[in-house]
Amino acid sequence: MATPEGTTVDGFETQFGTNHLGHFELTRLLLPALHRSGTGRVVTTTSTARFGAGPYDLDDPHHRRRRYEPWEAYGYVKLANLQFALELDRRLRAAGSRVTALSADPGLSRTDLQQTTARDLPGPSQRLAARMVRRIGQSAAAGALDQRRAGTDPSAVGGTLYRPRWVVVGPPVVGAIGLRLRKPADLRKLWSVSERDVGERFDVAVSIAAA
Repeated sequence: MATPEGTTVDGFETQFGTNHLGHFELTRLLLPALHRSGTGRVVTTTSTARFGAGPYDLDDPHHRRRRYEPWEAYGYVKLANLQFALELDRRLRAAGSRVTALSADPGLSRTDLQQTTARDLPGPSQRLAARMVRRIGQSAAAGALDQRRAGTDPSAVGGTLYRPRWVVVGPPVVGAIGLRLRKPADLRKLWSVSERDVGERFDVAVSIAAA
């Protein structure tokens, strides 16, 4: 989360490569097995940081043409996580699969994530964020309930976002996804960019047919 500027061994911006492209490729590889399971689910973890994504430029997903801002880059990839779940579910439905894709937002949870960021990015704002989480954040177990509901709720519908009732804390509820965050053109372009970066075509219909 909000790591200093860097790249993966493949040359991708660290957060985009780790938090999105890795998930995209793993899902591509596992999809045939998920389809054979009958009613598998793919749950992708997003964050309220998606609202702070800054300039969402899918022509520059690795922030090579603009000044790198760790928190903007984190928000960018958390928006990508949400959009990946939405587009994956749409393609699964179009292919006639019973597998569904959902997203989950754990809210403000007390883990070591904020303290790690404060150590990696020294400054008063990072220390304040770490203290705020300790004071008002919910437990890690409570934060995990959103993912658990997305993965196990028998009434869950593909494309759904689960988030804390009070945005950053509280029991998991179905959350609204604004039009700005789910533009069909952005969803399709993110998919295309992801295929280009991993060097593999992720054709959901073909993966299912081969299962």
